[in-house]
Amino acid sequence: MICLNERGIRERTQGDYLQAEEKHKAALEIARNIDDRFLISVSLDNLGVVYRRLDNIERALECHLESLDISRMTRHQIRYCHFIKQHW
Repeated sequence: MICLNERGIRERTQGDYLQAEEKHKAALEIARNIDDRFLISVSLDNLGVVYRRLDNIERALECHLESLDISRMTRHQIRYCHFIKQHW
């Protein structure tokens, strides 16, 4: 999952948003299958960034808010603080 997210970030940085979306969705699926809340949150946040870059603001907001909710529920304070710093 971490490798998939890292590859997605690299694709996004290179402007290949569709490949980035694919990588982050794959990471999210794996994270959900093993119920790793931290990695679910990370993957959703990464997807949100991709959707923002694709001007799909509604979908981006959904992903970011779900990521934020998971961070709050699981008390991943570092993840929560990173989210606030990055997006506000």
